[in-house]
Amino acid sequence: MNEQELCDGLRDVMVASSPPPSMNPNSALDAARRAHRRRRATWAGIGAGATVIAVATTVVLALSPGEGQSLQVAAPPPSASQDTKTSWPNGQTDRTARNGPRAERGNVVHDALVAALPDTLALDTRATAQQSGGSDPLPLAHTQAAFDGKHGNVEVWRYTVDVAVVRKAAPNAGTGKVYVEVLTPGNDADTDLCQAATEWWTNKGACTLNTVQGKQIGVVRDSPDDRISQVVAYRYPDGTLVVAAQNTKVSHTTLPGLGDNPMTIEQLSALALNPAFKLD
Repeated sequence: MNEQELCDGLRDVMVASSPPPSMNPNSALDAARRAHRRRRATWAGIGAGATVIAVATTVVLALSPGEGQSLQVAAPPPSASQDTKTSWPNGQTDRTARNGPRAERGNVVHDALVAALPDTLALDTRATAQQSGGSDPLPLAHTQAAFDGKHGNVEVWRYTVDVAVVRKAAPNAGTGKVYVEVLTPGNDADTDLCQAATEWWTNKGACTLNTVQGKQIGVVRDSPDDRISQVVAYRYPDGTLVVAAQNTKVSHTTLPGLGDNPMTIEQLSALALNPAFKLD
């Protein structure tokens, strides 16, 4: 401790004390030393705080963009709804194509089905039928061209057609149903024909593999599903799957049924093998 520091310490003690301390030199010297230590501790704390401020300022300056620069902020990840949103093809707003070439192919399937019906059958030309247990009428015919997904870069389409049929010999005796569905190449339907047949509308009927016209088909002769009674499935070498089905009645309507299937199982099998349903 030099002379100036000793004087500063003595002055602090004299100002802070009331009454003034005695002039005992040893006591005064001890008090001066304590005051000096307090002053050094205070300046040390101030120095440490200044260091922290300096470091923080350096970090802020390092992170702050300079003149003419912009601070780059990472964009938030896309939301789950953006990631999972389906992109419909051809400007469609949903799965169904209502115009354009895909819709036209659905019409091709419809026309091919009507043309392939046995001579014993005719279309039920009524547009709708009364719904059983409900007030809304149900359409008797249906045609849909639906985007089914993608296999790599290949679009997969599902063309589904059903028509109501009557027997020409007794057009008022009852109405049945005939269905055709075509899945284009790249579809994920089971390659096992019996699996494909029993999974169609999840009918789960007993299936056998038959050979017709030298081609193997999966055949469900007695489906437990109320909507369909028989199903036949055939797959082309390129993966195109054709399913033909029928029912003795128009389910969920008040229309009387035929009492029997519209076609024989042989006729239904020939329908599934009709080359007109090979689209893509």
